[in-house]
Amino acid sequence: MNLPFISDSDFLEAVRRLVKAVEDGRVKADSDPYRNGIDPFSSLVDAAHQNISPREWLEQEKARQAQKSLQNAIGAFHQNILGSMPGWRDAGYAGSFDVENSSRGIIAEVKNKHNTMNATGARGVYATLAEHLDGDKSGFTAYLVQIIPKTPTPYDEMFASHRSTPLREDIRRIDGKSFYALASGDPDAVQKIYEAMPEMLSKILPVKPHTLSSSPEFIEFYEQVYGND
Repeated sequence: MNLPFISDSDFLEAVRRLVKAVEDGRVKADSDPYRNGIDPFSSLVDAAHQNISPREWLEQEKARQAQKSLQNAIGAFHQNILGSMPGWRDAGYAGSFDVENSSRGIIAEVKNKHNTMNATGARGVYATLAEHLDGDKSGFTAYLVQIIPKTPTPYDEMFASHRSTPLREDIRRIDGKSFYALASGDPDAVQKIYEAMPEMLSKILPVKPHTLSSSPEFIEFYEQVYGND
């Protein structure tokens, strides 16, 4: 692919991990769809509303569980990609933040979607980032990265998890496109990653890149999230 901000091998490994996580999620959903508990009342009402059988509903539930596993894995994928860029490191899944660039004085918590966290989760992220900035990461800037923003309008703004939380210049909330640009130095980095995905997926799965990228929805999906600038 020859992207200047990530090696082909690191990119391919991140995609390989993503595909493996998706496959594992499907296996778990197929083998034990009841592992997290199923609400029998909700399933009955939903099946009746759709006019389908309980067995058909269960197949939908398996697909929903697999999709949830995919969404969780996508967050880790972006963490892997960002952590593989020059000067950056992936802090790992046990870290109190996700990626760091020590030479630039930046730490970041990476979330896949703007609505991933509830209020309690947001307060926890803010408190953790503030603790680092007031301690071992003094002088750094901390970001809450929302890869998929609510609207295409970019933002890089002070982040407060609650009305009573003090605003600080060094704790910020930023959309995915803007953070990819900040991390890589390339304003089109997130678009280039997206456009390169079909080829990378074709190295792992039995799919032709053109099959994915030739669809008009391929561009539409991206523009609905990040706009067409």
